[in-house]
Amino acid sequence: MNYQYSYYQMDTEIDGVGVCATYGIRFSCGKDCITDIRDVSTDRDTVSEIVRLLNRNAVSPIHAAEVIIDLIG
Repeated sequence: MNYQYSYYQMDTEIDGVGVCATYGIRFSCGKDCITDIRDVSTDRDTVSEIVRLLNRNAVSPIHAAEVIIDLIG
């Protein structure tokens, strides 16, 4: 199966901070977006590295959440 992870930016209101950019991870199969995980981090470099690792290691969507939790705590 040909699946791919990517990250995207959105504006999120964080209590006590205001509106800031947060980054989510999207899982796609072919041209179809299957699901996404919103507000993974406010650090684009961290999310970019997670996406790189998910794609490089061909992590299944079933295990992706565990990997993300392990990497960002």
